[in-house]
Amino acid sequence: MELVTVCVKQIAVMFILIAAGYVCGKTILSQETGRQLSKLVLNVVNPMLIFMSYQMDYDAKLLKNLLLSVLLGAVSFAAAILLSELMFKKSSPGIRAADKFFAVYSNCAFMGIPLINGLFGSEGVFYLTGYLTCFNILVWTHGVMLFQGGEEKESIGKTALKVIKSPSVIAIIAGVICFVLQIRLPGLLTEAADYISGMHTPLAMIVAGVTIAGSGRISDMLKNGRAYYISIVRLILMPLIFVLLCRVCGYFGASEIVFMAITAAAACPGAAMGVMYAVNYDKNPVYASNIFALSTILSAVTLPLSVTLCGLICSV
Repeated sequence: MELVTVCVKQIAVMFILIAAGYVCGKTILSQETGRQLSKLVLNVVNPMLIFMSYQMDYDAKLLKNLLLSVLLGAVSFAAAILLSELMFKKSSPGIRAADKFFAVYSNCAFMGIPLINGLFGSEGVFYLTGYLTCFNILVWTHGVMLFQGGEEKESIGKTALKVIKSPSVIAIIAGVICFVLQIRLPGLLTEAADYISGMHTPLAMIVAGVTIAGSGRISDMLKNGRAYYISIVRLILMPLIFVLLCRVCGYFGASEIVFMAITAAAACPGAAMGVMYAVNYDKNPVYASNIFALSTILSAVTLPLSVTLCGLICSV
């Protein structure tokens, strides 16, 4: 129950920040400013937090658990992609890409990192990077292909270059090297990096609030029945299938904290990248924004339930 209490408190704080971002988005911040802040979080703050999670003493057990988190991430995405293909193959062309994308990809960086950092500290973020590695590889390949549809596909080499150049992937690679070789930042750099990392939760949540503010009227969004359906798939069905699959397979040998960190990441609301892709490829961005906003709002209830369920299963 203590973990659930911490989870509810952390989510409450996050949603207060989202509400502040929503007010700012309706008053002083434009959607363009929100996009610029989003780039700051994705390209600077988020990678810095990831890198700093590796600044700890080397332990073979930690490295083993990190590799297991990659395995759990791969299992989670494989199951979600397969299920989404079966569930939404008959969706209308205008919304099929968004349906599949949001069913598979969670906001594991924006929402996942501050949540898991609040629940499990730097060790939890350390394990989360395994899931983020799978996310970054797939969101730049499978995720892009969903929205490209019949358009010309990028070459494998160009797509691979995008993955490698992703700031989060660079941070993970650099972090792993420093962790294994025990390379530590000097004191002043560590202090500065900690300040940058500390901006992650407030900035990410304010950006989410600004994005919701630009998604149209809340009343219209709340009437979108299809968005509720996709949100339920994202927030409840996908993490539940992952948890049950891991339970059947004995958690693949992962420790409780690894399993719970990955489950929390898999249970996060729809990824903000889906809105960006919908805008870039002109694939019904209003619908994509509605799913993102609605799933983010509903996650205030579903995320604590997912963490509770995960804790109960671990205790059995």
